[in-house]
Amino acid sequence: MEPIGSVSEGRSKFLKKMYLYSCIRERGCTLEFTHVKDNKYQCAQCRKHGKMRSVTIVNGSIVSGNVHPEDGHHALCKPAPETGIQSSVRPFVRLSACLSHAGIV
Repeated sequence: MEPIGSVSEGRSKFLKKMYLYSCIRERGCTLEFTHVKDNKYQCAQCRKHGKMRSVTIVNGSIVSGNVHPEDGHHALCKPAPETGIQSSVRPFVRLSACLSHAGIV
């Protein structure tokens, strides 16, 4: 089996839980996977093009299945450069930390 890249946790602009998958085949590129239900995460670009391409992520790592995470995407789905995507994704921060920093708690 081919090696699988790493994932990092973040939040979308709507504060929805998501993971960024660092591609192995295209160095310096990432794929965005947004939370659907339970441990299922869907490729954000495929969703825009009407295709359901999902992966299972448990404890911050992708569960290897029959298909490599970089295979089976929509023809127009292209990985984004890491530099452009990292600036638009908010890092995962607990709400209690934000509230205590603001002096609310």
